[in-house]
Amino acid sequence: MGYIQVKLNQVLSEFKECLHSVDVRAAVSKSDSGWQSVLMGIRVSTRSVEEVQNRHLKLEKQFGKRRIEQVGILLQASPFSELEGIMRALNQGMIEIEREKVVFPRKLLKVVSGVSHNVERSPLDELTGRVERYREFLQPWEDDIEWPGIYFSTGEKSPVFSQLDITRAIRAKLGASSVEELVSNFFEFKEFRHSLDVFIHIDMPAKILEVKSIGQTIEVELTTENHLRNFHLFMKREDHQGRPQQHQELRLELVRSDDRFSIWNAKGDLDSANKDDVIFCTLTHENGFELDEKNGRIWQFMPVPEVNPLLECVKQFRDMNILAQQIERPYETAKKKQQEGPQDMFQESITFLLSLAGFQAIDLGREDKLRHPDSEVDRATLDILAYHKDSNILLLGACIITTPRNEDFDKLLHAKAILSRRFSAHSNIRVVTVLFSGQENEVESQGEVKILTSGKLAILRRLIENGEEERFIRFLEDWPGGRGLGE
Repeated sequence: MGYIQVKLNQVLSEFKECLHSVDVRAAVSKSDSGWQSVLMGIRVSTRSVEEVQNRHLKLEKQFGKRRIEQVGILLQASPFSELEGIMRALNQGMIEIEREKVVFPRKLLKVVSGVSHNVERSPLDELTGRVERYREFLQPWEDDIEWPGIYFSTGEKSPVFSQLDITRAIRAKLGASSVEELVSNFFEFKEFRHSLDVFIHIDMPAKILEVKSIGQTIEVELTTENHLRNFHLFMKREDHQGRPQQHQELRLELVRSDDRFSIWNAKGDLDSANKDDVIFCTLTHENGFELDEKNGRIWQFMPVPEVNPLLECVKQFRDMNILAQQIERPYETAKKKQQEGPQDMFQESITFLLSLAGFQAIDLGREDKLRHPDSEVDRATLDILAYHKDSNILLLGACIITTPRNEDFDKLLHAKAILSRRFSAHSNIRVVTVLFSGQENEVESQGEVKILTSGKLAILRRLIENGEEERFIRFLEDWPGGRGLGE
């Protein structure tokens, strides 16, 4: 979402019934003519004026004094009905905040081919912006709750931010390290990295609250400001290669309403979707606005037990932290049985991990010799056999807790050559050789042999725990070349 550009006056006109407050925050500096605007921030939202005032009081309690003789922060909460007057004042170059008159620069200094020019600023209501699901630099008001919004900005960073005398005064009288810190605290920036002197942020009067995938059904819950009309919810599905699979509008049903907001639910069929498919739930407005969007792979919206049922049940019997140690740091494994040491536990844990990834996996253990049926001569050795039915991958694995040697690769390839002859030349079986190593430094795969060292095994474990084991299958399928395990 976020590719449709819209003008500020369009947004304000369309949502004027849904927006209730204007939150003005200004960083100002003292000059011979009075207060000058350094950075002007305006937030328009569905919140009440009282909520905005309480937020300002909380910031003052949290960060203390906000004004000294040379520089300061001004805060003001107003009803939405006063926004037109605020915009008109800014366009005219003078605004009153907290009963202080503040000069807002009408001209911008532009450098073209090394020559400086004063350029008249365009009216602010002609600015264009786009919907952002996640705010680029503003902190959310509540923990972990961010409303989508449209962001507008213009201008250049004020030289006040680099004036040493002001920085020293702030450090001495306010305890802040810089003008940037003072501004970031009261403007509630995630981080200060902007080259602008004014921004306007308008919260959308709607938000997708939750998306759930249950069986072959998608369920969406959303909220809207009570005055919002003419909105639609669409669901689109793509496979893991980005190919379109499904697109439909979901029917919205009203669940409940209070004095400000309404809750809606919608359901849709996923048409035999794969859990690795990507879904996009997009909330739109008839007049061309994107209100909100949630997207992700289907498994991300599934109940945790359904992402990997086998893993969910195994967790009731085995400590996954111990499994992680046995796979990623096998040298730390204490010997438990007379003939079972770190190497055996490493091999057993890799087999266990492959089973969780959807393979039929067998740890050959002490029966790892491939012998000639007549002479009983050892022809090759192998540690793990694993087969993935859906992808038709036969995995031949060797496990080494230390740095692998050239002979380890040779043994794997020799075993592959012998076993591959068991299948016809026209077979769809894909035989893949993988060397699992406990070494911590990364090693490039060699020829036909993939190498999964400690770091890549940690990635594989996390993929399985997150329900993304199909990325491991694609990693094996893409060989030789192709994507890495973490891509």
